[in-house]
Amino acid sequence: MDSEKITEKDQFSIVLEGKLTIEEASINKEVFNDACSKYQSVCIDLEQITDIDISGVQLICSANMFFEKNNKSLTLKSKKDDKILHVLTELGYYNKYGATHGFSCKNCLWKGNY
Repeated sequence: MDSEKITEKDQFSIVLEGKLTIEEASINKEVFNDACSKYQSVCIDLEQITDIDISGVQLICSANMFFEKNNKSLTLKSKKDDKILHVLTELGYYNKYGATHGFSCKNCLWKGNY
């Protein structure tokens, strides 16, 4: 996983490239935590992601919950990739309700946004 960070006005962008899988989970968690501690609004750009697994999806969900708890904003930028959409559908995250597996996010990133 390569990540490139771009600051634009009041929003900080994290551009992820390559895989968003278990192998990269700890690195991505550090990047997300660092961004949340420093910025009010963060966008995670998934357009260059070539592979994602359940740990990548859960990491994004966890980051979203963390941002919500801290009254901050997390958004996604994505190109509705078939691979990502397939994983989200298989996990039951991509539907009209979003992630409904006991999560308590008011603004689910997968509900109608992906």
